[in-house]
Amino acid sequence: DNRRWLRRVSLLKRLHSKQINKLADALQPVHFKAGDVIITQGENGDVFYLVKQGTVVVSQLIEEEALMTPVHMRGSSINE
Repeated sequence: DNRRWLRRVSLLKRLHSKQINKLADALQPVHFKAGDVIITQGENGDVFYLVKQGTVVVSQLIEEEALMTPVHMRGSSINE
């Protein structure tokens, strides 16, 4: 159940049950394939992703060099 899972997400631990319930009701699953670009640096962020299953590799362009950051796994969040 999404409510139980959301309560284990470290970023959301401070939320009250009512807030968790509202968030759980609003969740929409999205699936990506290996190699898909989920968000692009510099674009306006209008979506917030929580990684429920699988892994995500995040890269960031700093002074024209790609910097790879640690892999985000289950319970992590990513957004621009």
